[in-house]
Amino acid sequence: MLYALPQGINKNKFQQTFNCDIYSLYKEVIHNFITKNLLIDTGNFIKLTPLGMKYGNIVFEGFLL
Repeated sequence: MLYALPQGINKNKFQQTFNCDIYSLYKEVIHNFITKNLLIDTGNFIKLTPLGMKYGNIVFEGFLL
């Protein structure tokens, strides 16, 4: 199960759980929020920045399909 944790979404765990790369589903959303300094890709995780924590509900809404 995936949980919302401070370290973010583990990209490998996402791949194992959903059998697809997170970027294959959310590439535009992720890049949009990275550009706005709301998300960061640390390599293994995609997580909220300090500013993203402030606007987390807006970020989460962007991931709804």
